[in-house]
Amino acid sequence: MGGSGYNKYNIPLSSRFNYRPDHCMYTSVCKPAEKEGVAVIHGSRGFFHSEKQPIFQAVYRSFEEFQLGGDIYREFYQSLEGYIEVAAQNNHCGDVKDIFLKNIRKYMDLDFDNT
Repeated sequence: MGGSGYNKYNIPLSSRFNYRPDHCMYTSVCKPAEKEGVAVIHGSRGFFHSEKQPIFQAVYRSFEEFQLGGDIYREFYQSLEGYIEVAAQNNHCGDVKDIFLKNIRKYMDLDFDNT
């Protein structure tokens, strides 16, 4: 047997821990994210900076504009929610827009109809 022995440390993660535009661009294919929300968003192929999937750009914009130490609810969450609402129009990733907010709501202890 060969190998380095590091395979015992390799833990498979669901798609919600590497959520990419191709998980929602035609139809939603990441059921764990639908259930629990996106944990890590991956702006592969420049999607944070392109108009191809506006939700990815909206998430990036919210993080970029937020100043650490600021009011996370007003200055981050509400901006993110607004940007996502606008970005969700007329694209398939917009069909599952709440998955981008679900984890944030949970960690900020915001209860919006148990989403």
